Amino acid sequence: MMVNGIGEDGGNMARRGRPKSDNPRSFTVPEVRLTREEIRMFKLKAGFFGGSTAALIRRAVESFTPQLQENVCCGEAMEVVNTEESYPFSVGDENYMVTVKNIPVWRCRKCGEIEVDLMLLAAVEEVVTEEFEQMLLNRKNIPGETVLDFNELLHTGAPQTASV
Repeated sequence: MMVNGIGEDGGNMARRGRPKSDNPRSFTVPEVRLTREEIRMFKLKAGFFGGSTAALIRRAVESFTPQLQENVCCGEAMEVVNTEESYPFSVGDENYMVTVKNIPVWRCRKCGEIEVDLMLLAAVEEVVTEEFEQMLLNRKNIPGETVLDFNELLHTGAPQTASV
C-alpha cells in the first residue's frame, strides 16, 4: 500500500526535494547511523513537509544557530573571539590565496591562550577548497588573493568575495 508516495517499508516511492531545474547538480548527505526511535522521529517530522526529508533537513540546518561548545582554561570560562585562516592553492604556474575571516575560536580570559576546534577548521578548509574548485569550474577570473567571511559561508547562496 502507498500513502502520499511512501511505501509500506517507509521508503519514498518518488524522489522528493527541489525540482531538477532548481538544483542542476546533485549532492547527497553522507549516510548517518540512527536508532530506530530517531528514524521514527525523522519520518514523522518529515511528514510535516509532505514526506520530504530533504525539506526537513534544509529547514533544520537553516534555522540552527551555530555556537562553540563551552570551554574552560585556567579555571575560568573562555571567551569567543574571531580569527582568520589562509589557504594556498596552485593551478599550473599560478598561485592563489583564499583567506577566511571571522572564524570563531576560544581565548582564555586569563592567559590569552587560543584554542581552535579542529573539526570546525577541517570543515572550513573543505568548504574553501570546494568554493575554489567551483570558481575554477565556472571559469571565473580568480584574483591572486580572495577574502571570504565565515558568517556568509554559513548561509545559502554564493558567498561574497572581496579581493585584496
